[in-house]
Amino acid sequence: MRRGLLTGVAAVVLAVAMSAPVAAAATAPTEALPFTLRRGGTSATYTTTHVAFAENSFAADFGALGEIDVHAAPSGGTVTDRSSCGGKPAKVPAGRWEGTIRFRGEEGFAAVDATSATSYVKPFLDILCAAGSDEGIGGHSPGALLTVKRHHGTEKLDFHVRKNNPSGPTRIDAELYERRGGIGIERTVAAVAPSKAQVSGDPKVDLPGRANVPLLAPGKPSVSLVRAVLNPSHPF
Repeated sequence: MRRGLLTGVAAVVLAVAMSAPVAAAATAPTEALPFTLRRGGTSATYTTTHVAFAENSFAADFGALGEIDVHAAPSGGTVTDRSSCGGKPAKVPAGRWEGTIRFRGEEGFAAVDATSATSYVKPFLDILCAAGSDEGIGGHSPGALLTVKRHHGTEKLDFHVRKNNPSGPTRIDAELYERRGGIGIERTVAAVAPSKAQVSGDPKVDLPGRANVPLLAPGKPSVSLVRAVLNPSHPF
């Protein structure tokens, strides 16, 4: 069966278990379906509430961006996986989703035209992982953390620059959440820059599907700089 055209993505997988539509059918009016495109250190997740679940199929409308309309094709076996934080492995039905998978990321970020996708359940297992971070703030931490937060309308931007020590690399990440035409979009990017990298002037960040996003406007940004170190037990 034709896998389809993939531009900017390594593979097509759907983070929906073979049994998910059956469980979700009873709560379909409040269900949402996320669709994530990844390339290198960037990702964009598009979430729609325009989704209909049936016993062995589901359909999701992403407006002008695309659509997913697929049915389950179980292989008859099972696969074993575990969450990113470890724990006991879980067995789930193995198989594929077959039908129509068409998507176009904005600004040429990625394009998907496929008729088959692997069932992928790891995101569901990761829900069991406790949220948290081993980032130390303040005190005598040898590094620094610059944070910029901006909120304007439905748009929320978080930008971080981290250094574990004065001579170490500069780690930069940004996350932008917005809503467009009833679709929730979360864009992320992460990069490592040289030790002496600087942020100055009117900084902008290129995110998947949306380039040149200003850090300081529109809206009133909140900026902070604190002593910090990320993963002190694993220095880099």
